[in-house]
Parts: sequence; structure tokens; C-alpha cells
Amino acid sequence: MANAKTRYYPIEMSGVIDHVLANPGRYAAIGTPCFAKALRLAARQSPELKRRLSFVLGIVCGHLKTTAFARALAAQCDMDPDRVETIDFRSKLKGRPASRYGVSVSGVRRDGSHGTVTRPMEGLIGENWGHGLFKYKACEFCDDVLAETADAVVGDAWLPDYESDHRGANVVVVRQPLLRDLLLQARAAGRLHLDELSADDVAASQAGGLRHRRDGLAYRLWLTDRTGAWRPRKRVSPNRRHLAPSMRRVHAARYALGQASHVLWRDAPDMEAFTARIGPMIAAYDRLINPGLARRALRFIERKLDAALFRAGLRR
Repeated sequence: MANAKTRYYPIEMSGVIDHVLANPGRYAAIGTPCFAKALRLAARQSPELKRRLSFVLGIVCGHLKTTAFARALAAQCDMDPDRVETIDFRSKLKGRPASRYGVSVSGVRRDGSHGTVTRPMEGLIGENWGHGLFKYKACEFCDDVLAETADAVVGDAWLPDYESDHRGANVVVVRQPLLRDLLLQARAAGRLHLDELSADDVAASQAGGLRHRRDGLAYRLWLTDRTGAWRPRKRVSPNRRHLAPSMRRVHAARYALGQASHVLWRDAPDMEAFTARIGPMIAAYDRLINPGLARRALRFIERKLDAALFRAGLRR
């Protein structure tokens, strides 16, 4: 329970597998789609792991983030990225829809004081999940949104009937009869509130991710094949004809933006320099999506640069 809530930070699970194999018992493992699939593949190789792994539960995933995501959010909250103690990536803000959450960072501020800063995600570099900043390249070739190898998967209910509740709501897809029965028993006992949704409702709650990992993936495979680079074999075939030219430009720009963020972050001396370098790429991408939105994004970047120059004493 202490580890509930979202963490956008890289981890690996060799320690978990070692613990399960060293300590007899029955286990349930929780992870993103790629971790769930990896556990299933590991269980094929290890009969003992398969016997002890009673359930694999999945989390709906958009993509994974490098450490730069947490550091960038901390810097934008005027915290020292090297002295962050805790970070809540999905801080619930009362009076706002669940999709308009905040970030809360505790640690040492840039001025040396200690404290906690909570602010809405709006206006922060990294707020727009569609930009794909700090995304693993492997995630660009993933086609699993709903943890298809898991016994059950839980994700955000990005649906009109549920988004207005700041506490959030979940969609649950159950593929294992015993888990289904447990959920129904909990509902009958009043421990859970469950509404029945159709498969189309679940797909609608993750529509953006499914488009990116079906239509968008086919185009990214086509782009990769043009370069002659290796890429994994996927269930969708390389293709570009299914997309209008405008959508090809969107997917190509999103891919380039996400990959460029790693290099630009590595080479930038601070958050202000990174903003100055990634900002034009974000503005260009936003112009493809929404010309009016792009103008607002450009004004935001200009305000951020003005504030940075003022703090540095270069502008009055």
C-alpha cells in the first residue's frame, strides 16, 4: 500500500525474481505491459517461478520515462534536481478533473531552503504526454496498451462520466475467472463500486494510446525500414498509406521530438537551456496539432525564458 500511486521512473525487476525464487510462497506481481510479458517469458524458462507466480496484474501504460522526467519537473518547481527526496507525479488537486492533476516535489530548493512544492502540471515541460519527452526508444515499438499477457489490468478511466472526479477512477479488464469472482464478491459486499463497461468503452478510455500503437506504430515501422535499421517484428505491418499526409507529419514529428529530448537534455547545462532548445521543436509539433495551441505554447516558452534571464540578472 505504501507504494501505491504512479512512479514515472526507470526500474528493473531482477531483485523481485530473485526474491520469489529464494522464498517459497504464492505471489502476485504488478507491472506495466512489458514487465508482465517479461514475467510470462521468464516463467516459461523457470518452472519454479511459474509455480510461485499465482497472478500477474498489469497497469495500462502510455510509455516509460527516463530519470530526466523527474529531474525536469523538479527543476521547474524551483527544486534542486540533485537533492530531491520525494516526488508525487500525480498529485490530486481538489476541485479539478482527474486529468488535471499536479506534481508535488519535496527536497532542497534552489535557494538552499528545504520544503515541498506542489503545482499543476499545466505549463510544465513534460506535461503533454503526446510530446513523448524522455520516452524510451523501446516504447516507440511497443504495441501493448492493456497488458494483454496479464490476468487483469487496471488503468485510468479517461471517460466523460468519470473524469470530473478529482480522486480518479479506473477501468479494469479481468481475464482470469477467479479474479473476476473476487471483484464481484467485493462489489456485493459493498467494498468496491463497479460499473459494467463494454470493450468499446475501455478502448475509448485509452483511444490515444491505441492509435499511437496501431496506426502510429505501422508508420514508425515504415520509417525505420527506410533507414535499414533493425527493429522488432510486430503484429502490425509497416505502412504509411493508411495515414493522411498531415497525420504522417504528426507521427514523424512526435517521434523526432521524443528522441531529441534525450540528447538535448544531456547536452543542456540547465533547465532554462533545455527549454530554449526543445521549445522550438514543441512549438513546431503543436502547430501540426493545433495552430492556436502552438501560439500559446510559444508565449509560454517566451515567459519562461524571460523569467530565467531576469533571475540571471540579464534582463530587467
